[in-house]
Amino acid sequence: MRAHFEEGWQVPRHAAIARQIMLSGLVGPRPLEGWRMAAGLAFVFSRDGQRCWAAGVVADRQGNYVRQVIDAAPVPVSYTAGLLAYAVGPAVQQVLNQIDEPPDVLLCLGHGLAHPRRCGLACHIGLIYDIPTIGCAQRLLIGEHKPVGPDPGAGEPVADNGEVIGAALRTQCGANPIIVSIGHNLDLSSAIAVVLSSVVESRWPEPLRCARQLARQARAGCEDQ
Repeated sequence: MRAHFEEGWQVPRHAAIARQIMLSGLVGPRPLEGWRMAAGLAFVFSRDGQRCWAAGVVADRQGNYVRQVIDAAPVPVSYTAGLLAYAVGPAVQQVLNQIDEPPDVLLCLGHGLAHPRRCGLACHIGLIYDIPTIGCAQRLLIGEHKPVGPDPGAGEPVADNGEVIGAALRTQCGANPIIVSIGHNLDLSSAIAVVLSSVVESRWPEPLRCARQLARQARAGCEDQ
């Protein structure tokens, strides 16, 4: 994949916040006109928070894996809530730069618009690579939603001060909902459709589930020696 612009990750907090505010105005929601290949992008931090392992997995709609990439990089700035991209950016870009054929849609572990400045990791990465991107997170960073029904596919809008910024989506019976929000170049209904059609054996979309597992395995292989 080719980055459309270079991003500096080791910047002061005030500069990172200003950058997010600027980038949020560039996020473009639009319907996704079908897809064939989806990629999952996930990461884990070392126990001391100084290193990040990232993994990218590309799969087709039938769940067949066509590409897997794992890489690691030092964390340029310590993670703080709302500034995840600046901690994982180098490792994430090292992975994406090794995926030769861009997927039709990218599922990121983290938020998109469901973010205080409407520019979570999924937005940031979607804009850098100009690719349809979806944020999938375990819990809310901002906003609120009504209780989600128990059946797979049930969902409720996530709103912040009356603005819908995502959805709480139950993807598996008995599992907690995940927070889905758009990153770039697709709308929320398209994002929900991609997530639901990609779930196989866990609450996470399959490429993202596999990427999370690979990143954790890579960390364990280094830290448990």
